[in-house]
Amino acid sequence: MASKNSTAIPACNRLLQKKWEEKSLQQHKMKLKQVRATVDTSAPHEYSHIRARVKQKQTEDEKLALIQKHNKELAGRMHHIMMTTGRVDHRNTYRHHSLNHGKRQREFDVISKRNKEISGRLEKVKPLYDTSKWENEYKFHEGAQKRISLFPLIKPSNTITKTSPEKTKDTEKRVHLPAITDSPQLTTAPVNHDMDTTEKNEATDEQEIEVT
Repeated sequence: MASKNSTAIPACNRLLQKKWEEKSLQQHKMKLKQVRATVDTSAPHEYSHIRARVKQKQTEDEKLALIQKHNKELAGRMHHIMMTTGRVDHRNTYRHHSLNHGKRQREFDVISKRNKEISGRLEKVKPLYDTSKWENEYKFHEGAQKRISLFPLIKPSNTITKTSPEKTKDTEKRVHLPAITDSPQLTTAPVNHDMDTTEKNEATDEQEIEVT
């Protein structure tokens, strides 16, 4: 078995060979330390303006200055509100005006004038129906109805009276209509002067109605 200091190459003196190998090893280590790399893997050079970032600092300072300005304005407003009544000046002196106000006013005047003319015409129009003629005809028909009817006329009243069912049954029992016969019988009645006078009065009424 080879010893610790044995080498692969046979040497005449082992001590000298060991010394020479140690020396060559140290030289090799020194060379490795002094070797320079062909590829530069070191960090790039840092410039001062990139490291400082002056523009970013400037924008931040401007923002802070603007915020401080707004804060001062708000503090001044709050102080003014606390020292005074605290009312806000919200009055608006702007006067609303329309571009076509004159045109619309003229159109409105024309329409109102036409409406007045139409209302005046309607008031002046004479009626087509003669109400006095209707009244005369009604009186004439009323008189004829009195002469023709067997029983006296009863004018309908506006008020409606409620009747009990017992009273209606009694009235139905009491009403007796005359019987109708095929051969009418003529009856002679005594002459009544009062009837003659009433007939004369009705004739005079009819004559007055016709004259009117």
